[in-house]
Amino acid sequence: MAPDFSTRFAEPKDHVTISRFVDALADALSEDGIPFRTTGGRATIDNFISQERGCAILAEDATGPLGLVTASFNLALRYGGEYAQVEELIVLDAARGKGVGAALIEAIIEAARQRGCTEIGLYAVPRNQAFYEKMGFVYAGPDMRMTL
Repeated sequence: MAPDFSTRFAEPKDHVTISRFVDALADALSEDGIPFRTTGGRATIDNFISQERGCAILAEDATGPLGLVTASFNLALRYGGEYAQVEELIVLDAARGKGVGAALIEAIIEAARQRGCTEIGLYAVPRNQAFYEKMGFVYAGPDMRMTL
């Protein structure tokens, strides 16, 4: 049975919608103890929409938006060019369990393939690691960061 929602690349008209997802993201990250920076949000959204260094894909149905996934496109010698990094996956509580998250991940993987990326990665917290493994991602070790 086909889902009763669709996915599409975000457009400039989606700025307010994406901003609402950013608020939901801040709440979710605080639950996991992950820092969240609110400065530069509009410029970052603009970059995702322009698809120059990343992209944003929305899932929506007749009632409105259901979820959002974003990815950055980065350069690395080890990949012979660009690779993709899933940055955020946000699914509204009312849309959970309906395949929205999986559809968004599939859409961002296809967007990375179309761009010529040879690999896609992400950072998973323990509570969602099994979901990403089900989607085909493989655990590759801990991440290290430094705030600048």
